[in-house]
Amino acid sequence: MNVRRTGAGFCLVAATALVGYARFFWPGAYGPTAGSSAKLHHRLPPLPVIDAAGKVVDLAQATRGSKSVIVFHSSSCPVCRTVLPELHPFPSSLKLLLVNEDSVSPAADRDQSGVAEALQFSDPNRVLFRFFPMSFLPTVLFVDERGVLCEAWVGARMRGHLARRLIEFADSEP
Repeated sequence: MNVRRTGAGFCLVAATALVGYARFFWPGAYGPTAGSSAKLHHRLPPLPVIDAAGKVVDLAQATRGSKSVIVFHSSSCPVCRTVLPELHPFPSSLKLLLVNEDSVSPAADRDQSGVAEALQFSDPNRVLFRFFPMSFLPTVLFVDERGVLCEAWVGARMRGHLARRLIEFADSEP
């Protein structure tokens, strides 16, 4: 009887660990969680961030008219420092918007990605964490030319996976 309880308890703990692993570390795309303002296959809600001139810019508006990739990252995040170089070379048909979660000014965090055309922003109001509950860094958003959130990734990927996905996204039909 005691062996059955121990076995059942072990199975429960193992199943919980497996679900936790799959949710946070399994390679794949994750969207905003239920109840958040941002939803996959819907237009992005207003996402106010600060540009290098100190002006408020709405990321949702900034993406309209061209396929865009928004990357929320932190200078102090070791995973972010491995993901940002994966953006280079960045497809010229896409727009890149980098949002630093820990700098006061985007000018203080120039060129971590190596993409000269990247638009730099900061997020002092923690927009990412308000609109995407359970968010982690880095968060990569794939947004189509209508401002619709097509895909959202959280965390690290296998080396080369992001570069391949950028090319696929750039080449995909509108």
